[in-house]
Amino acid sequence: WDDAYRMHVVHGGSVTVQPDEAAPANRQQQRSASTRAWLLAVARPLFAERGFHGASAEEIVAAAGLTRGALYHHFGGKEGLFAAVCDQVQAEVAG
Repeated sequence: WDDAYRMHVVHGGSVTVQPDEAAPANRQQQRSASTRAWLLAVARPLFAERGFHGASAEEIVAAAGLTRGALYHHFGGKEGLFAAVCDQVQAEVAG
């Protein structure tokens, strides 16, 4: 049984199954955070090896096993992903 759904027993013994409003958002947030972290992890060595211009968006999403849509959804494009990688590196160096 998928706990993302709630089962409701209505008077008379009939059963209705409805999506649990809280569970999918939680799972979606977890998937979103995982996808974002995975894109960062895959892109970072590609940018380090090839630089910004040498690592294409297509190469990054292919290496991550994701779509360009995921890249644009989380970072707005390759530029946003590169900025996030730079922020990550800066935070590690500073702290």
